[in-house]
Amino acid sequence: MRGGASLLLWMLIVTMVGISTRCRALSCGPCNLNSCPDVSRCTHGTVRSVCDCCHVCRKGPGESCGGPWGTGGHCKEGLKCLPNFNVAHLPKELTKHLMGTCKVVPEAPSC
Repeated sequence: MRGGASLLLWMLIVTMVGISTRCRALSCGPCNLNSCPDVSRCTHGTVRSVCDCCHVCRKGPGESCGGPWGTGGHCKEGLKCLPNFNVAHLPKELTKHLMGTCKVVPEAPSC
């Protein structure tokens, strides 16, 4: 009986890992260039979309960015997408998919 319970526990763990991995997966459908946004008025340049199908506008200072797989947008050159709250105490794995705001980050002075 104990061996059966152990096997059941392992099956449950494997199932839960499979479900949690699947929930975090990104699924891109076929690329349809007709559904791409108009980027002719992008003031901060363009970048490829998360599924690498279309070009999308880069975000400027104060605009939202980040999110899962960068779906909330990418900042223009010279800006960085920073979370909207202090995440210094959290592991990078937990913060890399957070929404943020595009901000200027001063470069460290060189010695």
